[in-house]
Amino acid sequence: MVLDSTFFLEKVYVTKNNLISSFFNFEAKIIKFDTRKIFKIMPKKRKEDSPIIQKADSIFKQVEALVNAIPEEDDFLQSQAGLMMSDSMMICSKLAGESSVGLYSIRMQNAAIIRQCAMDLYVFVGGLRYHEGFTSNDYVELIRKEIEEFRLLFIDWVASFDKSDYLWDEWELFNPPGAIRPSDDDYNDPINWGDFDFEN
Repeated sequence: MVLDSTFFLEKVYVTKNNLISSFFNFEAKIIKFDTRKIFKIMPKKRKEDSPIIQKADSIFKQVEALVNAIPEEDDFLQSQAGLMMSDSMMICSKLAGESSVGLYSIRMQNAAIIRQCAMDLYVFVGGLRYHEGFTSNDYVELIRKEIEEFRLLFIDWVASFDKSDYLWDEWELFNPPGAIRPSDDDYNDPINWGDFDFEN
């Protein structure tokens, strides 16, 4: 038998979150959310012409439909619903905010957050199949298919980042290939501390 590659990871998530939700009796409060309000701040042409934006919006709508189908009396499923909504909203908001930045390091930082949210969402959605109170399995396959299509668009999107538009990332995590490290002199403090009287 061939198992889903995320089977064991999903079982860990389901078990862990089931224990957490049972212990704290947590019930997620789902907030009605309209992605159009986020994407409205983007230039019209860019918004309409961006496949990754359209796919993110589609994923959010599918997740919202899934959440609406979850029984309100099931605390565990409601807690999972909150996590899924949070991830799908974060993807949309980071893509919307991305339109106002150009620096490579900032764009890569946003991309890393989007990637993590998409991966978490993929696992959270798949994990629902192992909960006896969940019956909307069609949503699982549909959303996972959407996330896989989003992944391919994401790869092309990241590849389009301008590697010449950057400031050195002192954490050295998001520097583009070929980035030149600043000299130590570039970090010298130009302030003449003798101009300040610290005794008074």
